[in-house]
Amino acid sequence: MTATAVKAGRLKFLVVGCGSIGQRHIRNLNAIGAGEVIACEPVPAKAEKVRCELNAPVYASMGDALAQRPDAVLICTPSAYHLSQARAALDVGCDIFVEKPIAHILDGLDEFCHQAETAGAITMVGYNWRFHPQFLRMKEMLQEGAIGKIHSARVNCGQYLPDWHPWEDYRQMYSARRALGGGILLDSHELDYITWFLGDVDRVTGVASKISDLEIETEDTADIILTFRSGAQASVHLDYLQRPAQRSYEFYGAEGTLRWSRDGDLSVYRASAGEWQQFSLPNEFDINSTYIDELQHFIDCVRSRKSACVDARRAKYVLELIVPLSVGPCGRVASTSGLR
Repeated sequence: MTATAVKAGRLKFLVVGCGSIGQRHIRNLNAIGAGEVIACEPVPAKAEKVRCELNAPVYASMGDALAQRPDAVLICTPSAYHLSQARAALDVGCDIFVEKPIAHILDGLDEFCHQAETAGAITMVGYNWRFHPQFLRMKEMLQEGAIGKIHSARVNCGQYLPDWHPWEDYRQMYSARRALGGGILLDSHELDYITWFLGDVDRVTGVASKISDLEIETEDTADIILTFRSGAQASVHLDYLQRPAQRSYEFYGAEGTLRWSRDGDLSVYRASAGEWQQFSLPNEFDINSTYIDELQHFIDCVRSRKSACVDARRAKYVLELIVPLSVGPCGRVASTSGLR
């Protein structure tokens, strides 16, 4: 089988890594009837949970799992393993979905992108908030010029790391461990979304450091300034420290303001009308729908052989913004210009 083959009929999916996100994807693939689902997980306790609770066959090694000839592989392991596992999947003709970020370093990534493109493989990196209805509405409003030319934007995203997965020791999570590709910068969501909203970046400057007493090896706080080719500027604050968790976006345009917060509605102020307009989510909205919609998008791309909204090349661009700022515990200031 080659990656350029038309994926007709029932598909087989391999989920590599069965932590919380891997288990979520298995549940969602089963819920939407996507096809046959198998898993790869070397940790016996996790493997047993997937086998018993999610009814998926589990293989201890990726080689054994790939020998089952899946059509598509979902890589849900710590960031440091993403690229080698994606290469292994590509080598046997699979399409590839990788949880963000695509990798933790740039070394070898350009070669992988080229190989995937040459093979005709579908690649996608999981930035699920692109499928949130309020994010889609923000994107549409910005494209339509609802608040005129964008001058600046402000993003704030933070959550206390020990609260992320209260059922496990935060010090053992990949986010806390540099060797596994952790750190607030490599979480990378906000840098994908702000560039999706505002376009290509001309210059990025920032400081990242560990400023708390959390027992982690990675940076826990970052402040980033991006200058876009459109002339707009954006400040992005990220941390592992905020209690309660916060996520907000503000855009300031020549003709108004656009605001969103995870705890509130999407609001737009149009100077011509002199008033705010609110857009609320339906009461039954469930964040899991964003994960289902991103999977459905990936499956549609696999079947149609059309590029995904965030393919490997696009995800590499996001990583290029991050790597100059990604640092050890002591922190530093970094700056990059001349981005494509």
